[in-house]
Amino acid sequence: YQRKLEDIFRLQHEIAGEIVVQVYRALGIEDAGLKSEVLTTGIPSARSTANPQAYDLYLKGVALLTSDRPVLTEQAVGYFDRAIALDDDYADAWAARGYALGLLGSGLSGTSHIPASVYPDAIDAYRRALEIEPGHAFATGWLGYTLMVNDFQWAQGMQLMEKALASNPNNAAMLSAYGFYLDTLQLEGAGGVLERAYRLDPFSIQTAVNLAAYLRRQGRVLESAALVETSLIEHGEGYAANFYSAAFNLRIGRLDAAEEQVRRARMVAKPVDLKPIERLGPVHP
Repeated sequence: YQRKLEDIFRLQHEIAGEIVVQVYRALGIEDAGLKSEVLTTGIPSARSTANPQAYDLYLKGVALLTSDRPVLTEQAVGYFDRAIALDDDYADAWAARGYALGLLGSGLSGTSHIPASVYPDAIDAYRRALEIEPGHAFATGWLGYTLMVNDFQWAQGMQLMEKALASNPNNAAMLSAYGFYLDTLQLEGAGGVLERAYRLDPFSIQTAVNLAAYLRRQGRVLESAALVETSLIEHGEGYAANFYSAAFNLRIGRLDAAEEQVRRARMVAKPVDLKPIERLGPVHP
């Protein structure tokens, strides 16, 4: 590996990606078309800014999005806003801002935001990212998803998600969202897509919940509840993991477990003292 000194972050990124691919191959997984940009959430981790402070703020925002704590999801938007203020052409930060806003309007976030109050801003953020970097796979796919849930543009949304997956087929979060809408629209192949997404990231709340919802609709209710509970292994103190586990346990009559999981979810949803983060800047709803 030889790069100029100013490329040190990209060199670090490429080495990390090579390690991921080699580990997968060592495990016998030859479908190593893995893009090193994929984290647990599928959010890009490549540095596409020359401003190290903007990059640092971006990474802190991404870390908050993986927390499964509603108040931290709120705070993540502030980090992305500050990164963008330092570099308005930071495509990854714009795309992550869109993702965070979309998360605030979804059932996974546990916040009180009405979807219509955040999804339009999320769409604008994705489009800004694509203006800067037209081939940005993450922004392409999640723009498609958001156009579907907010504007009911089913055909265009599915096309954009398919385009993103063609570029990055191992993005578990996007693959799971795509499979969910295949199932919602009663299209073929939903089960296989959802199972593949879950295998790629079995500890993700999204991949577990979407596959479980599919299994429930297939009449496999006990299996679906057990599957959702696997997300508690990684996110036992999180909001969405407990909320959805409670919902699926209610379906099978496990009231004691559901009550305990609701209690945990409500505890996580309580505000906490985050004054050092709040000083970074306002959160735009």
